[in-house]
Amino acid sequence: MEVCPNAEHRICVRHLYANFRNDGHRGVLLKDLLWRAAASYTQNEFYAVMEELKGLNLPAYEYLSKVDPETWCRGWFNTYAKCDLLHNNLAECFNSWITKFRDKTILAMLEGIRTSLMRRYQRKREIIAAMEGNVGPKIKEKLEIEEDEAGHCTPTFAGDGLFEVECRGRRYDVNLPAKTCGCRKWDVSGIPCAHAISSIWHGGGNPEDYLSPYFGKEMYLKAYTPIIYPVPSDE
Repeated sequence: MEVCPNAEHRICVRHLYANFRNDGHRGVLLKDLLWRAAASYTQNEFYAVMEELKGLNLPAYEYLSKVDPETWCRGWFNTYAKCDLLHNNLAECFNSWITKFRDKTILAMLEGIRTSLMRRYQRKREIIAAMEGNVGPKIKEKLEIEEDEAGHCTPTFAGDGLFEVECRGRRYDVNLPAKTCGCRKWDVSGIPCAHAISSIWHGGGNPEDYLSPYFGKEMYLKAYTPIIYPVPSDE
């Protein structure tokens, strides 16, 4: 926090659960409640799950209550990054990827990582060039899941891009121009939620047009545009 004081700091819920379990709070019910609390997109949902945990196991509730929810619950995540990840798998994947270089000397290790990244960047550029449409397959898959759920939603148009959406016995307010929904899932993830998609369909729109720009082909390309240049031998 001293190095990046203005950055949002999150902890890995997978590691939080490991510590929670090692402290003696074991069992499928406790595990499910911890992950439900972490996955809550609103603070009200989080507190409701925590009350359920409190009624089931007071010591487990007290343990989690000592951990700042801003660091592990989606209900407190900012809406700028468009990332709702609850774990640090991204870093773990990179660590696993460079394992083969770790037992080498420092220069050999760095050189191995550099050349591997050089190849990877070029492969990614080739993949992006061949990509059909403006959205990658993983984001499309997540969007399709929300589209399936949107079939259970009934939107009512209020005007100026505002909708009241009824879904599975609850109501949500959707603001299409601001790209927000009362459930906060769209706000945090950058991917239209089911409530938003039902509203988009109501006006004949395409949900892909409401994705965060971060998920577009142009932004994907920007991530891999820099070239890692070849380095000749000094001999």
